[in-house]
Amino acid sequence: MGDGGFTQAKKDSIMIVINHYELNKMEKSIREVDPNAFTNILGNK
Repeated sequence: MGDGGFTQAKKDSIMIVINHYELNKMEKSIREVDPNAFTNILGNK
């Protein structure tokens, strides 16, 4: 659970760890469920 940046309203959130091979499939799945979803992708080497 997180807070909305503007309204401070409680929002559901999810944090996952995937490899770069799974990234495109995950982004497509998110857009199918919610085209306006906010995503933040951080890379790691």
